[in-house]
Amino acid sequence: MLRRGLLIAGVALVQLIINITLGLVAAMPSNVEALPTGVTLRGLSAAGLTEQELSSLLDDSETINVPNKIILRDGQKTWTIDAESFGLNFDKQATLDQAFSGLSASGLDKALDVLRLQAKKREVALQFTYDKNRLQASLDNINQEVYIAPQPAALKYDQNGEVKVIPEKNGQMLDYEATVAAIIAAISTADEYTIDIAKMPLIPQNDVTMFKDINTELAFFSTTIENHQSRIENIQLAAKTLDQTIIAPGEVISFNSIVGPRTAEKGYRQAPIITRTGVEQGLGGGVCQLATTLYNSALLSGLGIVERAPHSISVSYVEEGYDATVAYDSIDLQLANNHKHPVLISVDIIEDKLIVRVLGNAGDQQDISLESRDYKTIAPAVTIKTDYSLPYGTSKEVQAGFAGSEVKVYRLIKSENGDREEYISHSVYPSINQVIVKGQIPKNRRK
Repeated sequence: MLRRGLLIAGVALVQLIINITLGLVAAMPSNVEALPTGVTLRGLSAAGLTEQELSSLLDDSETINVPNKIILRDGQKTWTIDAESFGLNFDKQATLDQAFSGLSASGLDKALDVLRLQAKKREVALQFTYDKNRLQASLDNINQEVYIAPQPAALKYDQNGEVKVIPEKNGQMLDYEATVAAIIAAISTADEYTIDIAKMPLIPQNDVTMFKDINTELAFFSTTIENHQSRIENIQLAAKTLDQTIIAPGEVISFNSIVGPRTAEKGYRQAPIITRTGVEQGLGGGVCQLATTLYNSALLSGLGIVERAPHSISVSYVEEGYDATVAYDSIDLQLANNHKHPVLISVDIIEDKLIVRVLGNAGDQQDISLESRDYKTIAPAVTIKTDYSLPYGTSKEVQAGFAGSEVKVYRLIKSENGDREEYISHSVYPSINQVIVKGQIPKNRRK
């Protein structure tokens, strides 16, 4: 019985060897330099083709079918890219090299190659050259339509007097690397050039866990925005950057560092600004009103004032002593969180109201009020100049005089352990001199 079993197994093994041998003979090309069975080109068998024969086949435009246009698709949305626009060209030599690469010349290695190809076919991918920078530029245009900015988690104070958490939302952008790979794969192996673009998610940098200690409004302050379109847009732009700023305990923040330079490239427009010489047009006019509104909210919430400067003249939206001017390269507003918990700056613009809130922990809430003291008016001086072009004995005002002022501000804090006050600032707004010119006769014309 054992011998009979061994005999049957031996016969089966011999038959297997014969079958493999016959398969190898059938699969092996008659020309040792030709491609074996199992190699395909665009789904068609390339078995038996020598490099010269394959080269001739690749010269046939119907075989290659290089696309003139490529259609990229995202659902129902499509974009067409001209192949010429990014320098797409067929690379015949690279295709030949790829077809014959990894194949042994002869002998047992050749036979093993054939066995591998029998188990798993190999498709020869057409090889192309293209200008990566020009293709990138075309994809940039598509990304502008696909891009969705991630929305970080946010805190807002609603009409019911409650702090509400707005969860984060992922954004998206074009996955350049994967989309380029899909384009090249499609034109290399298929006749269909409608390709689905690849996208990648954009994850917000924060999440709701950052707000676990923030549960109430510590203070708010609002100012009225005047009806000046460029000024409104500047305030909106800066407010968007400042909104949702978190200040950790002991941290000092800089208004200029958060908002950044006020440049045309960032979208800021010309609007009235206050300078040392008066009011003139400047990029980012109106941003000082945001700084001022933040400054007052910070005062009322108990934040520390590290740096603050008043304007050169009083402003219309707050009383003297309560304004804060900023200039990116020279004048800053800096605040310190001296509470035990983080605070968050929330900015809203509702109709003509600019509202800045400081949200924090109920354990840091204080009863705070502000008080102005020692207010003084600074009378303008009169400067008289001579003008020889005016008739003798006449005069005219060439610059009106405006009174200045100075004032001190204190912060009053009430608590169960006793009331206290803090000196905050001494603001001086210089007067503007009145200038009068009088007509005079030149000395060489006097009798």
